[in-house]
Amino acid sequence: MTQHYDIIPDIQADIDRLTHTLLRLGYGSGGASWAHPEGRMAAFPGDFIDMGNANRSVLTLVRAMRDQGHAVAIMGNHELNALLYRRPGLNAEGTDDG
Repeated sequence: MTQHYDIIPDIQADIDRLTHTLLRLGYGSGGASWAHPEGRMAAFPGDFIDMGNANRSVLTLVRAMRDQGHAVAIMGNHELNALLYRRPGLNAEGTDDG
């Protein structure tokens, strides 16, 4: 059986836009996670955080979908930058300042 994916990029911490997008694509939020009735999976190619004001809500929703097998997610440049900002001694390229 072929797996079908819905690619949802650049959420930017906008939980309202994310939930609206999921609803328009036919996903429902029953139980612990959002899921599609036809078994499609959401594919999140990063940039979950930064511009909006709902970083934690977006990450919680995406992680729940991933944990329940309803999504795949990879880190984007916004997440990488947030991690680098929190790690002393690394510059913007992710290498040791020395």
